[in-house]
Amino acid sequence: MVPAHAFLPSLPTMSHKAREYTMQQMERISRLRSMLQQVAPDHDLGTLSVADDGQDPTTESFRGGAESASRLPASRLPYGAAAGFGIGDAETGLRKLKESRDGELSREEMLGVEAIVLATNRPAVFVRAGTYDQIGGVWTGLDTSVVRERINPMLGSIGRIELPNMHTIPYGGTGFLVGDGLMMTNRHVARLFTEGLGTRRLVYRPGDAAVDFKSEVDSQPDPASWFTIERVLMVHPYWDMALLKVAGLSGRYRPLTLSVRAPEDLVDRSMMAVGYPARDPRNDMALQDRIFGGVFNVKRLQPGKVGQRSRIRSFDNEVDAMVHDSSTLGGNSGSAIIDADSGRVIGLHFAGEYLKANYAVPSYELARSPACPAAHSPAPRRMGRSCRCRSRSRCGSRSMSARAARPRPAPCGAPTARAASRCASCRTWCATHKCRSASCARTSSPIRTARGRSRRQ
Repeated sequence: MVPAHAFLPSLPTMSHKAREYTMQQMERISRLRSMLQQVAPDHDLGTLSVADDGQDPTTESFRGGAESASRLPASRLPYGAAAGFGIGDAETGLRKLKESRDGELSREEMLGVEAIVLATNRPAVFVRAGTYDQIGGVWTGLDTSVVRERINPMLGSIGRIELPNMHTIPYGGTGFLVGDGLMMTNRHVARLFTEGLGTRRLVYRPGDAAVDFKSEVDSQPDPASWFTIERVLMVHPYWDMALLKVAGLSGRYRPLTLSVRAPEDLVDRSMMAVGYPARDPRNDMALQDRIFGGVFNVKRLQPGKVGQRSRIRSFDNEVDAMVHDSSTLGGNSGSAIIDADSGRVIGLHFAGEYLKANYAVPSYELARSPACPAAHSPAPRRMGRSCRCRSRSRCGSRSMSARAARPRPAPCGAPTARAASRCASCRTWCATHKCRSASCARTSSPIRTARGRSRRQ
């Protein structure tokens, strides 16, 4: 925990701990500045304010600081601010950042900017009764009836993955339906109750995991309404993704559709992360309480923007992930990243770095990966009795001949540098991919994609 005293960079003599603290503060302030520029309209820090005049008229009466703010009930504070929090600290801190006076920023001012400015521009609203709370502020466009008609039907298909036999963890994460009884989540979530990779020899005991599609702020816990995960179909060997088979749905919830648009085409588009953020001990606890109002583990919608793709370590792989900047926490693992304009899933949230970026598996990569069932459209053109992509051992294809050897590992979503010919087996452009995974995952269950109907592989 960072000390509560003000940040003083000009001390003549500093102990090792003081110097370490100073470096941590400078790094955090630098990240805060970068994040504010990222979330600001037109990426201009000067356009940010603590509260818009039209957002909450009651804020004008308590702009004097912490004492006046502490006398107001929580219902009259800007969204994300807890009672007793100083609005004046946030205004002073934001003014110092605009004037490039970063060295004068106190911890209270820094927390004020994080808790109020970021919460206003990247809020986390409740999902309840088939819709989501009004967002307001810079996100008024997402409050329109047109957008709600597009997004509301999707909210019920996103659930919380429960761990009935693991009493040390409240729940595993988030997942969403992508086919008939087929749920997508993170590989690191599935590892809480599964061992193995690919589709074969996965170890899972039925009953160790379930799905709760409710868990909303106004609902009461009801294990009787959970749906049992009867088996794990696949754990992806490259991406942080897994597919689960959920029993007893019988068409109660509609599957979400994966987008096949490349992340590079989605930069700066409005998106929504829908999941179950949990209180995260790895980050500032008091700050989380302020932003999320002390309410965790329930379904929320968190708007943001899509950023440029970035390389990040994921298990033993260096993946080219999609980046977004919504306010997520640990329980958001497996959240659906939804494009607000199309209503299609553009990513699977799997990680985040505080005040830097959040990362998602692009649905574009999953839709063209041979590890994802029936997600390839249009269908590949067969190249004759044998594969002619000429990539030799690097290709995951097999000969069409009856005497063909067992197939070698497929690319598993690895990006290709240039197009050649499409392989009849791995169904990707395979002239230059370099995946050498020990197990290429395949399954026969269909996933819905934006191009045409689902197909089985």
